[in-house]
Parts: sequence; structure tokens; C-alpha cells
Amino acid sequence: MFKYIILGLFSIPPFIVILLILIFGWKLGSVKGGALSIMPAGIAALWTMGFLGYTSPNMSVLSVLVPIFVIILGSADGLHFISHYLESKRGVDGAAETLKIVGRAMIMTTLTTMVSFFSFLFLPSESLKSLGLYSGIGIGFAAISTWIMLPTILPASKLKSKGNVLGRLIVKSSKKTAIIGFLIALAFIPGIFRVEKSFSLIGFYRPYTSVRKSFENVMRKTGYALPVYIYGKSSNPLAPDNAKRILRFEREIKNGKMVIWSFSIYDLIKALSEYLFRLNEYPKSAPLLYLAMERAQPNRVSALLRNGNFLILSSIKPTSDKEALERIAENNGMKITGMPYILSDLNDKVVSSQIKSILFVMSLVFLMLFFMTKSLKVSLVSIVPISLTLLILFGFMGYRGIPLNVTTTIMAAITIGVGIDYAIHYAVLHEKFGKDEAIRRVSTPIFANALGFSLGYTPMILSPFTIHVYLVQIMWVVMMASVFLTLLIVPTMLDTLKKAFHPFTS
Repeated sequence: MFKYIILGLFSIPPFIVILLILIFGWKLGSVKGGALSIMPAGIAALWTMGFLGYTSPNMSVLSVLVPIFVIILGSADGLHFISHYLESKRGVDGAAETLKIVGRAMIMTTLTTMVSFFSFLFLPSESLKSLGLYSGIGIGFAAISTWIMLPTILPASKLKSKGNVLGRLIVKSSKKTAIIGFLIALAFIPGIFRVEKSFSLIGFYRPYTSVRKSFENVMRKTGYALPVYIYGKSSNPLAPDNAKRILRFEREIKNGKMVIWSFSIYDLIKALSEYLFRLNEYPKSAPLLYLAMERAQPNRVSALLRNGNFLILSSIKPTSDKEALERIAENNGMKITGMPYILSDLNDKVVSSQIKSILFVMSLVFLMLFFMTKSLKVSLVSIVPISLTLLILFGFMGYRGIPLNVTTTIMAAITIGVGIDYAIHYAVLHEKFGKDEAIRRVSTPIFANALGFSLGYTPMILSPFTIHVYLVQIMWVVMMASVFLTLLIVPTMLDTLKKAFHPFTS
């Protein structure tokens, strides 16, 4: 895994930077402008990785995503700033004018994205907490870097755009387009009911990886799967009555085909007794045999029996009924643990916590918007496209067969923090310029931003981890859905509310 992580860390981010420069440069009409818009985020990614190295030197398959999130999501402010700067009179006055137009939106979008990542701190997973903490800090670094660098550098850069500035994409918004947007989101609702909640440690790796191949080869030849550990406690663990109870339990779960094999200290003592004394039963001399084995193999035999706690090792197939096995163990005064159970429990806790986290983030983002805009209208309307995007996200996962688990569930919170940025940028310009001019100014940069995000994540499809492949698919759906829902719905909703409740919505 470490080899795969290092390979991804040093190969994917540089490729993403090149892609973003080309995409942003194409939409801005200036490769130089594309490079300048990425530069603050690239520097922020280096700051973040340095900070991560000083404070948490351990890397994981999730924390390797931190610089990728920072580069891609942190470049949004740079793109918006430069796109509006190209429409200004340039120079120092142009930079000041641009800050007045998009400065407030840049602050708001940075805060909402940071909040979405910081929501991971409430999840019962150290890896997810680390991902959320450092990604959120990195987004903050990117905002600071953008605010310091671009207003200073651009006036002296003599930046020019070729041809038709920004290669404009104009999306017409009307009541018909708003209805179409709602209908598109509703079409994904049936897919939500097809989403399955599951997590497989081996499924973490793609089929071509050596880890996955080795495991499947072992499974194919032996039928063995990941082990589980059944444990219990007895005041006199080596007593014949207790031993017979455990051996009877082992026969029950093997005869019931709940496990492929099962092994305990009692099997070992019985086998040794049969070998030494030709007794096909559990011996009364079990304590002496146990002491002899412990002396011959120090710390190995005692691992199966320590301080009255006995341990049964078992192997179950992935298709086994884990809940039925757990019930039988509890009826016999025992409990089960092991990776299949730990991962299943962790997955259940993370998914349930994330659902609460989504509601928390949505509420917090709404309050932040209301506090910063002082407009109930803008705050309510900005939440609408991202709420519909969440429906599309989970519906797509159901249709595509992407499981809801520890890794994929984090995309919901990221969707809120990233997808709402487009509505914020539009809403701020709508208040300043009105519907038509706001669409003219914002449609191309937010589309370029969404396209850059989606294409920026695309190189991760080469990653050996399935989470990264799922991330690519999800980001394409989320980015395209959120940008088009914003352009199709938000302008008309803001205009409609303004006309209907003008005295109450300012």
C-alpha cells in the first residue's frame, strides 16, 4: 500500500496541475492566466504537506488526497479572480475593482468549503479526521495565498487574453429551465433506494493490483477468507466442562457451514493428548499439557489463553451470515471481532455519523450565508441547487452500483462545500448587476471551474485504489450537476422571489 501511496503522491498532483493550467488557460484565453490562477493553490499544497509532515508524518490512502483536494479546490478563487480581472481596466485599479466584485464571494466560498472538510472531525475514523483537518487547512492556505499573491502580481504581469474574452458560455435561465433542473434531479431519486451500504478491505484495491490478485488466488485455492476472532472468559478455562462447551460450539459453527475452519487452545490440547496418550477426548491432564506447550513455545500458546480469556481463531467466507454467527456466539457467552466485523461496525458508524454531518453542514452553511449576505432570499436559494445535487449524487451511486461506505460517504460533505460555491458567486453578482449581467459574467468561469475540477480528478482513474476511481466518477457528476443546476434554477428563483416578496427579502 505504501508503494502505491507514494507513487500516487508524486505522479498524480503534477499531472493535475498541468491539466488545470491547460483547461483554465483555454477558458481564460491565456495560458499565463491559467498558470497564475493555479499558482497560489500549488503553493498552498506545498505548505499543507509540510504542515502535515511536521504534525502527522503518517500517510494513508486517504491523506494522499489532501494535496489533490487543495490544488483542485483551492484554485477556484484564483480562476474567479483572474476571470473578473480580465474584464476590468487592468492594473492596480483593476485589481482593486476585482476585489470589490468577487472578494466577498471568495471569502464565503472558502469558508463553506473549509466547513465541509472540518465536518469530518466528527466522524469515528482517524483517517477521515486527518483528511478533513488537513484538507480544510489547505483550502485556507490557498485562500490566503490567493489574496496575497494575485492582487500583487497581476498588475505587473501585463496579462492579456486572446480573442473573445473567456470564450463565453451563456446559459439562459427561465421558468422552463428551472423546471427541467428539478425534473433531472427527481429522475435520480429511484437510484437512492438502490444504494448498498458495504465495505470490503480487499475491495479497496483494484483487480490488477498484486494485493488483490494474491488474496483472490488464496481464496480460489483454499477457500479461506479474512480471519475472525471469537473470544470469551472463564473462571476455570482449562476445566473439562468449559473445554467441551467450546469444542461443541466449534463443531456447531463448522457443521452449520458458518466457518471454513476453527481452531482453539482446546483443539491443540486434545490433538496433543491423542498423539501422546491415544485418547480421543479432552484429557483431565489439560493443565499439565498446557504448561508443557507454553514452555516449548513461549508467548505463542499463551496467546490463545491468557488471564482466563480464551480465543478461537476462525475463517469465514465473505458470503457467510455474520449476524447469525454473532448470535450463536453471544448465546454461548462469547463475542466476535476481527477485520470483517471491525470494518462493518466502522462503516455503519461512519455512514450514520455522516448523515448527521450532512444536515449539520447544510445548516451551518445556511447560517454562514445569512450572516454574510444579510439576505434570507440569497441564503435559501443558494441551498437549493446543492440539495438537488445531493439527490443526484446518491441516485447516481445507486444506479452505478457504487457502495455507500467509509470512503464514498465523504463525498456528500465535499459536495456541499464545493457545489454551493457556484450559487454563491452567482448570487453575489446577481445582487450587484442583476440577472442577465450576472449570468454573462459568471457562467463561463464557474463552468471552467467545474470542468477543471472534473478533468483535474480524472488522472486518478489510473490509481490502484477503487476509492480514487469512484472519486473521479462522483466528481464529474457532482460538478456538472451543481454548475448547471445553479445556472438553470438560481437566476429564475432569485428573480421570482424578488418580485413576489420584494419588501421582505432585502
